[in-house]
Amino acid sequence: MKHYSAEEWSAFYRKEENLDLLAMEDHLLECDQCLELFLLAVEQGDLKSIEQRIPADFNRKTSQMLQGPVVLELPRKDFRPRWLAANYVAAAILTVMLMGGGVFQTLALKASEVPVRHPSSYSQKINSFLSSWPEQLKDSTWGRIDKLHTLDGKEVKR
Repeated sequence: MKHYSAEEWSAFYRKEENLDLLAMEDHLLECDQCLELFLLAVEQGDLKSIEQRIPADFNRKTSQMLQGPVVLELPRKDFRPRWLAANYVAAAILTVMLMGGGVFQTLALKASEVPVRHPSSYSQKINSFLSSWPEQLKDSTWGRIDKLHTLDGKEVKR
């Protein structure tokens, strides 16, 4: 079995045309020794382009970061959804559209035309409650105030 040199593998990596690329490719599948040489050639070929991407002060910045305190910051969860304002705007637009179209007015008119089926005694109870509630509220309030001044039926001195 013929083995190739590191220079030949570098040329293979650069895809130079004077080589038998198919034979070398087949050889890589069978020979671990040449595969290692090829991977080394790939590393050497990519090393220059990688070095150009790394800034000159990379080592200094990295060592400073490693020597400093390690602070782990957990990402904050925003409990207020960002789309909340959009929902309010959409609701306001929909309300204005419905009001402008007369939908609410039509519903109010239709609701006022619906007959109320209550017995007359129910109406009398409602009317009597509405006319007497201020008096009931006054009596209830004075009764509670009187209870504050007495303890077990005896008046408390201030």
